[in-house]
Amino acid sequence: TKQARPLGTAQRDVLRCLVEHGSWAANRHGWLWDTESGTVRILESLVRRGLATCDVGRYTATDAGKAIAAEKVPR
Repeated sequence: TKQARPLGTAQRDVLRCLVEHGSWAANRHGWLWDTESGTVRILESLVRRGLATCDVGRYTATDAGKAIAAEKVPR
């Protein structure tokens, strides 16, 4: 079986922002990660991993994403 790669720093940080802010939408964002397209790229990677969902351009964290965002990661 193929094991998933661990989340990168930007993915983990964007996931934490998504949980903290509740959601993200391109036309109504209150935060960005560098650029709008960069934010979408990272959010889409989280959707592929099952850590976020996208419904009509609005991204939200899944329960699995919320659990990972809450984990303490040594820096």
